[in-house]
Amino acid sequence: MSNEEKKFIELISKIPNVAVQGYNKQREVIYWNEASENIYGYSREEALGQNLEDLIIPSFMQSTVISHIENWHKSGIAIPAAELPLQHKNGTTVYVYSSHIMLNEHTQNPEMFCVDVNLTEQKKLESTIKNKNLELENIFNSYDFAVRGSNDGLWDWDIKNNTMFLSKRWKEMLGFQENELENCVSTWKKLIHPKDYDYCMEYIDDALKEKNGSFEKKHRLKHKNGSWIWVLDRGKTFFDEEGKPIRMAGFHTDITDVVKKDKEIKEKERMLLHQSKLASMGEMLANIAHQWRQPLSSISTLATGTKIEKEMDLLTDDKLLCALDSINETTQHLSRTIDDFKNFYAPKKKKVTIFKIIELISKTLKLVSSQIIINDIHITKNITNFEIQSLEGELVQVLMNIISNAKDALLNVEGYRLIEINSYTKDNKGVIEIIDNAKGIDKKIVNKIFDPYFTTKHSTQGTGLGLYMSEEIVTKHLKGTITVENINFEKNGVSCEGAKFTISLPLI
Repeated sequence: MSNEEKKFIELISKIPNVAVQGYNKQREVIYWNEASENIYGYSREEALGQNLEDLIIPSFMQSTVISHIENWHKSGIAIPAAELPLQHKNGTTVYVYSSHIMLNEHTQNPEMFCVDVNLTEQKKLESTIKNKNLELENIFNSYDFAVRGSNDGLWDWDIKNNTMFLSKRWKEMLGFQENELENCVSTWKKLIHPKDYDYCMEYIDDALKEKNGSFEKKHRLKHKNGSWIWVLDRGKTFFDEEGKPIRMAGFHTDITDVVKKDKEIKEKERMLLHQSKLASMGEMLANIAHQWRQPLSSISTLATGTKIEKEMDLLTDDKLLCALDSINETTQHLSRTIDDFKNFYAPKKKKVTIFKIIELISKTLKLVSSQIIINDIHITKNITNFEIQSLEGELVQVLMNIISNAKDALLNVEGYRLIEINSYTKDNKGVIEIIDNAKGIDKKIVNKIFDPYFTTKHSTQGTGLGLYMSEEIVTKHLKGTITVENINFEKNGVSCEGAKFTISLPLI
């Protein structure tokens, strides 16, 4: 292994939660980093010298894995990155996204390195979110039953005489007996959460001025035990013939559990979004490995050539400076590659920025360029540049998801493989189209592809969350829309059939 390759392995080995293992031609472990110890349970001493299939490969996969590795050695057919169910030392299943790199593949001693991102927690989160969604649905059903069963707390404010009626249920909701709270406006005001007080006074004031006078708002009230409960406050103002408010009445519904579950689900979805981004790290590492191959080779060639010329006393100052400049330029390219990777995956606060769509598309294609090149996919662009104010990182992730799906579909296409990216403005919206010629999506499932957990891939290759998360990001975070349809089109005189994803976002 060259020094440059050793440095690369050392670099990716230091990324937290990324297991890196190395194997010789006989599939014996020659490298086992700390993350591998944590994920699979074997210490470095236990793993070194052991066969891959005896350590972490489940019995039902062993023959297939061995066959793929031998085929790589014999025919040069690389093992594609995929989500795999591997095995912990204690026998439990460890879900990982595994990428593979072969070093010294044209020598007698090739070395295969596996880069595994742990997805086990993501699998647990998927199950948890399903259960939370069911719980939330049950809570909403219970809420509907409570309304129909008059289980809400009634309040009735006589504005003209400044008196208020608070029902027995209204007080019980807050843990009080009927005689423990006075029926007056000040009772309600004293129980409002300090952070909600101004907001409540504002919507009540608005209801007193507006002719329709109806409202539906959420705020917190203090329970007798000192805790805070969330209530849905629905009310209506009634006016006399002169347009003066004379009465306001409504109901309080305890929605504490609904708010709590909603927050839990949003937090789980946030974590799942991060896990989804992390899961693509394996593929990105493979991209970096591919992008580094040629520059490392160039540096090695320049260094070797310069050394030989020096030994033969043929090296002039001009030649030395030229070689050093080339090496410096190449290392700067390698550094930029790492910066691209770091900027995309580094955790940071969501920040709305103004950016040009042409630069965003260029940045996205740069991140996926290796997979596009090695799979012989042609990219065409018809870009009308425009500016939008949004979450740039989230939009890059959406485009990467769609392009990655298109790439996977195109692997089944013989001959010319195409991804076309268009951008334009229409009706004060910025529009991005991504089109492929992968024969389109089955009509039976085209309307389901944005559903959570829906996938056409094998369970070890996809979670069914990529497009679901893309729609969530576009609609909820970017305030836009995303659609898909099958289309027929002509390219270079050839009739094509494929899928078209259309993203529409508000312009500045």
